[in-house]
Amino acid sequence: MRLVGLENAMNRSYEEYSLGMRARLAIARALIHDPPVLFLDEPTIGLDPISAREVRELVRRLKREGKAILFTSHNLWEVEEVCDRVGIISNGRMIIEGSPRDIKDMLGLKYVVEVEVQLNGRVETIRVETTNPADSLRRVINDAEARGLNIIRVRINEPSLEEAFVKVVKNEGE
Repeated sequence: MRLVGLENAMNRSYEEYSLGMRARLAIARALIHDPPVLFLDEPTIGLDPISAREVRELVRRLKREGKAILFTSHNLWEVEEVCDRVGIISNGRMIIEGSPRDIKDMLGLKYVVEVEVQLNGRVETIRVETTNPADSLRRVINDAEARGLNIIRVRINEPSLEEAFVKVVKNEGE
């Protein structure tokens, strides 16, 4: 109970627990016998943002402590946040697996480099899709400076695991 932050609620009945407390209790129950692999199926579903964050942090801590965790979720942002290796399953078959970064690279997903510039009070955004954001950003900045543009803001958007999922599942269906 201490590990999952419920030591102060041990004497309360289950019905008094919030959804977040119930999720942490489920993890505690799964850990009781110190299994070599922990199976967590949608552990944050229905949780408020604070409780979901606490569960994700607990999962990260267990991972750092050497626990093997099979984490299933439809929330791909969350999967990307906590998982070292990912498998995308469609129609009961593993379609692709690897680190989130490797999966995105295998699928050729692109970063989006955006540089907001200003000249004579007019603001524009230069947008470049690329697989090499560092080189593209250097080129855009050098070009903007050569043209006398003031750089206001720079943003690099990494492709998401959700984009990878959509691409791989659509390709599977074709």
